[in-house]
Amino acid sequence: MDRQSRVSLAKLYNINLEIWDVQSYQEADGSITYMVEVRATDENGRLVSSLGVCNTKEMEPSERLHHDTATVAETRAKNRAIAEILDMEVEQPEEKTETEEKTEPITANQIKLLHTIARTNNYEEMLHEYIKQKWGISSTKELTRQQAKEAIDYLKKEQYLQGIEIMNQSLKN
Repeated sequence: MDRQSRVSLAKLYNINLEIWDVQSYQEADGSITYMVEVRATDENGRLVSSLGVCNTKEMEPSERLHHDTATVAETRAKNRAIAEILDMEVEQPEEKTETEEKTEPITANQIKLLHTIARTNNYEEMLHEYIKQKWGISSTKELTRQQAKEAIDYLKKEQYLQGIEIMNQSLKN
C-alpha cells in the first residue's frame, strides 16, 4: 500500500497511527535490521499493534541506506496495522452482542492471517498445539472469531518475542 492510500484509509476510517518503538541491531554478517512497532487505534478505541522489519541487505546501497531501511520498516508496520484494524472492522462491533462475538465463526481473512503468520515464522506446529491445548480444536477452521483473535494475538506476541531474542543475541555477539 502506498503512502497516499494509507493516509486516505487512515483518514476515512479515523485510524490514529503511533510509532510505539523503534529498534535496530547488527546481524552477524554486519547488516543492520530495523524493527518498528506501530500502534493503530480506531474511533471505537480498538488497538492493534504491528511490527515492521527491514534489513539493510534488502535495500540498494546509498548515502541514506540506514534512513531508507528504517523508513521501509516503518511503512511495513503502518500498512500491517491499518490492514489488521480494517479487517477487524468488517462488521460494526456495536451491532454485535458479546455472546454473538464469541460464537461467530472465524472469517476467511482471519484464517489467512493466522496461516500467513504461522508459515512465515515456522509456527505451524506451535499454532496447532496452541489451539488444541487451549480449546481442544484440531483445525483453525473450527475457531470462533474471538478465538481466532486470541490465536492471532498469541502468534504476534511470539513473533515479537522472537525478534527481541534475536536482537539480544546479536548484541551479545
